[in-house]
Amino acid sequence: MKYHLPPGVPLSLAHSPTSHPYFRMGSHSLGPSSAVFSTGPSAPEALDLNLDFHGTPILDLQQGMRLSDYRPSLPSPPLSAECKTFKIKTIVSYLGAIRRGNAFLYLHRHIRDRIYAFVLSDPEFQITEVPDVRDIRNPEVCEVNNRFYSEATQVLIQNTTFAIPSHCAIYNLMVFLNEFPENQGYERVTSLEFTGLGLFETSAFSSDAAALVRRCPNVKGISLIIHLEDLTFTYTRGCREVDMQDMAEKYDLKEITALDQLEVLTLYLEPFMALQKRVASMERDRVHDEQMAGSSFGVESFWGLKEWFEMEFLDRMRLVEVRCPKLEEIFPYGLPLENVGNEDEPVADARNED
Repeated sequence: MKYHLPPGVPLSLAHSPTSHPYFRMGSHSLGPSSAVFSTGPSAPEALDLNLDFHGTPILDLQQGMRLSDYRPSLPSPPLSAECKTFKIKTIVSYLGAIRRGNAFLYLHRHIRDRIYAFVLSDPEFQITEVPDVRDIRNPEVCEVNNRFYSEATQVLIQNTTFAIPSHCAIYNLMVFLNEFPENQGYERVTSLEFTGLGLFETSAFSSDAAALVRRCPNVKGISLIIHLEDLTFTYTRGCREVDMQDMAEKYDLKEITALDQLEVLTLYLEPFMALQKRVASMERDRVHDEQMAGSSFGVESFWGLKEWFEMEFLDRMRLVEVRCPKLEEIFPYGLPLENVGNEDEPVADARNED
């Protein structure tokens, strides 16, 4: 006796012929006792599962056997089929974007990013001042809705320079970057500007600036605005230069040289009232030392700091451009002459009137 079962009929589940149309043969339905599948361990292997020319499963039932006596021994599906995962991709159609109220979402993400970059290319957004406690000021395009904030702000992070003036500003910037999951905020940072070497000053723990730099692996440009008082000078061969042994122990400068993607390091002098006067005096000393010793370091090499950074980068087999201020930038009208005495004061006569 042969029963034809349509494809997809589960042989291991119990079904009643009164409720399932698959368990009917011609105009006669199978009896209740023979229409229920049995999954007991004593069920004999009395049937063979074959396929006819239509691809329909065929059960060969021996004489006197019931359908409930058959327990198929089919192979289990592979584990990979049970654990297969599907990646859902959201596709926004033009009609769907119109219904959401913004046809801009119909564009692909890389096209939207190029539009964001064009809008944010204004010089006003090239430098982002990081406040100590207040929220970082974002352009208006970032405040349209949550979707615009997530996308446009990431483009802003990638194309702006974060100016950091204090330790509190470092923590405020890290709170801002933590809003983006999976370290996306830190990975998009490409340019940082630190005011003062004190932000890299070491203690029992790593400095705050070094902790930030360490979490931003794709930084390509760093600017250091250095106060003249932060530099430690020494005299070698009668010439003034920066004491790099003391500087390396005091500041986490090697965290900068450890950045794999860094391309440009720029050194600036922090302006103050007597900066030009101090630098002019140091430049005159440099000219004198150069005449006596044959070589010396000046402001254009940051008194040896530039050479130290270049050597550290070369030790890591990397070529990074280190920029320093030029004399014409500090003295646009030329180096001032040294004043010897005050011409307005009368000179005392050394002669004895008596």
